[in-house]
Amino acid sequence: MKLGWAVCLLPLLMGNVWAQESQDSDYLKDIEQNRKKEMKVAGEGDLGWFFYYPDELKEKETEEKVTPTPPAPAAPSKSKPVAPMSVEWFAKNYEVIRNRAVDNPSPTNLRAELYAQRVMMDKSEVFTRKRLQVQQSDPNLQEGDRLPLFGATSLAMMYHQKDLKDQALKEMYSSSGLMVFYDENCKYCRQSITLINHLSMRFKGLDIRVYAKNTAKPDVVQGLLPTIKVYPDDLLKISDDLGITNWPSYVLVTPDESFSLISKGLVSQQTLDDRVLIAGFEHGILGKEWYDKIHHTQIGLLASDSYDNLPENMEEDPVLLINTVIDMMNKSSRQSFYDDFYPPKQTNQ
Repeated sequence: MKLGWAVCLLPLLMGNVWAQESQDSDYLKDIEQNRKKEMKVAGEGDLGWFFYYPDELKEKETEEKVTPTPPAPAAPSKSKPVAPMSVEWFAKNYEVIRNRAVDNPSPTNLRAELYAQRVMMDKSEVFTRKRLQVQQSDPNLQEGDRLPLFGATSLAMMYHQKDLKDQALKEMYSSSGLMVFYDENCKYCRQSITLINHLSMRFKGLDIRVYAKNTAKPDVVQGLLPTIKVYPDDLLKISDDLGITNWPSYVLVTPDESFSLISKGLVSQQTLDDRVLIAGFEHGILGKEWYDKIHHTQIGLLASDSYDNLPENMEEDPVLLINTVIDMMNKSSRQSFYDDFYPPKQTNQ
């Protein structure tokens, strides 16, 4: 009975299978007929099986275009061989010789290191002897000939320079005054009394005025020479007007009624003299003639701006350049640096 039913249903089942196969074949047939039509993805066609989206494709193309081509390797330059036993050769090879002797102190390696030192010392000795010979044969290279550096001659030059400074200061103080700001409570001010008294006795025409504060009497400073004028700064407040903040302080008053702060604090006699002279040159009280007398030790020095007049293309031959400078040095015996430090002041017309 069950078998009969199966036999009866078999044609129906086969018909359905055939019908399904027929439909599938028609669908595949349509695809086969239309296989030449392009398939579009994101608005682009004919991309094939393996494709990139347009944005990714453009980025890849940009990266390929931007990637620079690596430069070709430069041809190795042929370096000039180093001369054996030259300074350059020792700088390059001595460390190798020494390290080999340290790592393996065999007689051969040690002998090489010791003789390398011997060669270097011999070269240095020959250089020193020849250099000294050339220096002694050229007066322009001997500083002792330009200026006496040792012995009685050097001492005489020092005394002569001191006398010239004293004469310049005497001329300076004949038309200028010195203000000293003194505080009785300051121990350095009390120590400066000796310096003030010495200045007064050394330069008779010097007008020294001491502006004192915190003294027992307004116009009296203990230990100061009576010929030196004392003014009560507590009452006059001159230190406030000039902006004095350190005690003692020294201010130079020049004929053009300008005030120059010479020193803030206690200084030595020599330092005070030198600073007063500088102020004299800056204000034009002492001119070029005094400058050349006091600074005569600059004779023979070559000013840096002199090198601006060297011939063109001189740098191509350093030996020729130095020989040209030698000729310039021979002509610089009366070189003055006064205008370099104190150029003429321009006046408004």
